[in-house]
Order: sequence, then C-alpha cells, then structure tokens
Amino acid sequence: MRPFSMTPDLVTEIPAIDQQHSELFNLANEVVDVADRQLDPELFRLTLSFLVGYTVYHFAAEEAVMAVVGYDGRGYHASVHARLRAEVADIVARVQQQGPCEESKADIVLLLEDWIMLHVREADRALARFVRAQAIDVKTLTLPTIASLKSCGAVPADFDDRFVGGLAGLRREQS
Repeated sequence: MRPFSMTPDLVTEIPAIDQQHSELFNLANEVVDVADRQLDPELFRLTLSFLVGYTVYHFAAEEAVMAVVGYDGRGYHASVHARLRAEVADIVARVQQQGPCEESKADIVLLLEDWIMLHVREADRALARFVRAQAIDVKTLTLPTIASLKSCGAVPADFDDRFVGGLAGLRREQS
C-alpha cells in the first residue's frame, strides 16, 4: 500500500512545488515500506535521514520563493516549517536511540499525514494562490537548487542528495 500520493486536493498548480511534493510522498512511502517490511535497521535510518534532508531542502526552497515573490503569509508559513522540522528532529532522535519500531513508524506516518493534510492543502495552496494572483508564470517558476541552498546555509552541507529521484540506489548500496 502506498498511503501518500498526489491527489487533486494536494495539487498547488505550481509544477516545481508539485514535483517536490511528489518526491516527498515517494520518499515517505519508502520509509513506511522499509519499516513495514522490517528490513535492515540501518536502511530504515538512511531512508528516514534522506527524507528529513529532502524535507529541509523543500522547506528552504519554498521559503526562498516566498521571499522572492513577497508573500505576505511568509512568517506564518515559515513558522509551520520550523514546527515540522522540530517534530521530525524529535522522531529522528528517538529512532537513533531505539531503532525502528512500531511506535516510531506510527509517529512518522502521523506526522506525514498531518503535514500532507494540513500543510500542503492549506499553507502551500495559499502560497500558490498568492503566486498566481501576482501574475507570475507558475510554469516557469523555478525553485533554488540543493547546491545553492547548501552554499547559503539553508540546507545542511552534509545533506546527501545522490538519491533524489528515488531510493533504489540507496537500497543497492546497502546490499
């Protein structure tokens, strides 16, 4: 079962943001899949770590767009990102201490469902409405690259982005 997918109510109609959301949902499904199948605990930690890193990147990219377009809801939106980053950090710390377990998997699923249901449907779609109201061509709107956000410190320098686009390479590396 793939619990996280792009449904019409999650589409922002900004292709660059929707692509990143789709990537996040795929990564979330990978984390849940690894946990469900009780694969190697190290693989679980790596997939979770990658999801967390990509989420940090995504939030930083959105915040950069908000700054460029002068989004009036930027402060609130960024505070939601900060809260979600803190919750994720707590879960990751527990996983590092306890290893993958049903409790940590449930925490991850609940957080992702909360993020998808509330953040994307409400905050990200509000940002998208603002961008479209500014007559910005959303089809050509680009998000900052991982490298550019690393260089300004918005994304940790140690974020390993080799697996953007899928974790198949990570699974092969662990075999």
